[in-house]
Formats: sequence, C-alpha cells, structure tokens
Amino acid sequence: MSNFLILSFAFLSFILNCLVHNFFLVRIMDRFSFAKRLAKKCGKIAMEDFKRSKSASYKKNSEIVTKTDKKIEKLIWNEIHRAFPNDAMLGEEFGLEKGSDNIWIVDPIDGTKNFYVGNPFFAISIAFYGEYDTFGVVYAPALGHFFYARQGEGAFENGRPIKCSSQDDLKKSLFISDSGLDMKSRKRIGEIIGRIVTKTNIRRFGSSAIETCYVASGRAEGFFAPGVHVWDVAAGAVIAKEAGCTVSDMSGRLYGMNSNDFLVAGKVYKKILNLVRK
Repeated sequence: MSNFLILSFAFLSFILNCLVHNFFLVRIMDRFSFAKRLAKKCGKIAMEDFKRSKSASYKKNSEIVTKTDKKIEKLIWNEIHRAFPNDAMLGEEFGLEKGSDNIWIVDPIDGTKNFYVGNPFFAISIAFYGEYDTFGVVYAPALGHFFYARQGEGAFENGRPIKCSSQDDLKKSLFISDSGLDMKSRKRIGEIIGRIVTKTNIRRFGSSAIETCYVASGRAEGFFAPGVHVWDVAAGAVIAKEAGCTVSDMSGRLYGMNSNDFLVAGKVYKKILNLVRK
C-alpha cells in the first residue's frame, strides 16, 4: 500500500473520530441546554396555573397532587421522549421508565402544597445522570430563582456563580429542615429538632429542591430531611456539589437512588452531621 493511501486512510480515520466526538459533544450540550429551556417552559405553565383556582387530590401516603403536577410531568416526558428517545426517566407522578444508562429524574412541582395554597416556594426540578454528563436544573418561577449546574463547571443562579457558606459556627448558622409525610420521618425530624433547636437556628420552606439550592447559594448553612424522595433533591444535589457543598445521607454515607434521607451543608457539614446522624 502506498504512502499516499496510508495517509489518506489515517486522515479519514481522524475526520471520522472528530465527527463522532463532536456528535456526542453536541448531544451532551443539547441535553443541558434542552433541560434549561424545558424548565423555563414548565415554569411559565406553573405560573399560569398558580394564579388560578386549583383542584387537587391526595395519594395514599397523603401527599397532595394537582392537575398541574401531572400536566407538567407529561410535558417533560413527551419532550424528553421526542429529543432523547433512548433515555430512562424517573418522575414523581409517573414512576420509572427504563431505558439506557442515561436517566432523567424529574419533579414537576416540588412543593405542591405550597403551590396549591398560593405560597411561592415551589419549583420545577430536572436532573440528568449519564455516562458522559450530569447536571441539575431547579427553577422557582414565583421567586425568580433559576439555579443550574453541570458537573465540573460550577453552579449558577440567574447566570451568576454561587458558592456555599464558609460559616462553621453552629450558633451563627441557619439550617433548613424538611421530612417525608410518613409517620417515621415525622417523628424523626421532631426528635432531631428537639435535640438541636437550642444549638442553632432552624427554618422550613416546604420545597426540598429550593432548600438544597439555598444551601448551595449560601442563604443557609445546611439542609437535612429524613424520608425525602430522590426526585426532590436529585437536581439540587448536583447544584450543591458544584457550589462546594458536601452531600450525603444523614449517616454520612454517599447519597444515592435508594437513600432514605438527605443532608447537604457547607463548611459546617461535620458538625451538623454529628447532630443529625442516627
């Protein structure tokens, strides 16, 4: 084979590799941009319904669900199916749909009770965990908060970089708490608050996605929640990590899909972990 042919094959192989690399890069870029656009689109729908009277029903675990929850999640699923048909999806209302190792984790309205009664602390939460990309988007339209982060690129709110708090004094810190609606989680959060209420300051807003992002943006030093669902915090966890926070379960173990509780904090992480751990 002549040197010319060898060089030609080498050049063609190089071009092909570049095209394949760029194809996957564009698809990765597309997902993140797609998710941010989709969150804004869902936020617009949520705000339209937020201003109207709303009907709701209750699940077996006493969690409230509105027509808007289902409408937004259906929109998200349809949009993802159309753009990335092989991806897996996990949503609060529709459960798990298996696919590739790329999975979207969605909460159409985190803080449904707030949304239903006219409280602005609710958010659209969209997370993506994949082989080549991981990101989270949390949009609280009634508050004007648009949080997002991609692994390795930092965390942002409304286009501005955010970082977690460097405060490590418990008495000067502000913590946020939440819990699942099951009796075990409610009892546990009551016991924890009873132990630590004289040692620090505690608030509750009713949206785990927003609460996690408030820690990421330095508005609070930490957030803990027994009985939280993965779709409540999947996007916020990415944002918090990229903002410099430590994320784990409430025993200090790595937080994952099967975790039953959630803890995120800045510099004060070890101190609050010692207070809330089992």
